[in-house]
Amino acid sequence: MKITIGVPVMNLHELTMEFLDLIFKNTNQIDEILLVDNGSQPHILEYIYQNRYKYFRSGKIATIRNIQNVGVRESLNQIQKTAHGDIICYTHNDVDFLEKGWDDKIREAFKKYPDAGIIGAYGAKGLAVPDIYQTPYEFTQLIRAENVSDCPMDKEVHGFRNIHGAFENVTMFDGFMFCIKKKLLDEIGGFNGKVLESHHMYDAFICIESLKKGYENIVIPLGLYHQGGATDVSQDWASVFGKSKQQVHQDAHPLFYEYGRGILPVLVEDIYNEEENKIIGYNLYMNRQLVKTKMYE
Repeated sequence: MKITIGVPVMNLHELTMEFLDLIFKNTNQIDEILLVDNGSQPHILEYIYQNRYKYFRSGKIATIRNIQNVGVRESLNQIQKTAHGDIICYTHNDVDFLEKGWDDKIREAFKKYPDAGIIGAYGAKGLAVPDIYQTPYEFTQLIRAENVSDCPMDKEVHGFRNIHGAFENVTMFDGFMFCIKKKLLDEIGGFNGKVLESHHMYDAFICIESLKKGYENIVIPLGLYHQGGATDVSQDWASVFGKSKQQVHQDAHPLFYEYGRGILPVLVEDIYNEEENKIIGYNLYMNRQLVKTKMYE
């Protein structure tokens, strides 16, 4: 099972070098790294050649060069169309892969949980408030509920609880890291431009599409640290779209809000065994209707 690591980048070359340092240190089997270079100066591949020649020479890194920033959504679609891996690990260059052999854990999890379409490190049980379409639209209605993760990050800042056991089923993942079967991504047709703005909500969209197609989204313990916003706050990436960063963010929500009619809210509700104090299954709700119940063996 081959894994393609896909990362959009725009300038911040030293941050990307720190990212690659940990990838090369802690990945047991590097199959392919795809960097989408959104107009970086200099070209990120040139920078790697000059500063990390051994990585350049490894033959594991390929780049897709855009003259200017095309946005996260289009960058992810470019990765999908170019990747050779069975699994695409979408991530950001401000994520530190701290756990040795994290990639083997991903491969093992996909083998152990064959119904999984997406596996990640930071997931949410619910998406959207229960009365989302019973009240007038507000920006906060697409909130995530009950984030779960075993990442070594500040819980107060990132807002999550630890995973109960070896895995948990979730509704969706945060976009800073999730691994999806390329077969599933091809079935979905990638990241839909009619639903998604150039940035934001792509993680929610692809995870909901996974559930709609009968797959599961599973969060497992992984040693990652997300620096949080390092690629966002440090540069003016939104000017090419003729908008502010906040406008790009706000424009993404109404599109997803309309897409979600008849789907949202989505909730994974755990089924507990009180005597054994463990999760023994889950219920999946869409639009407040029970659509699936699964008991673990």
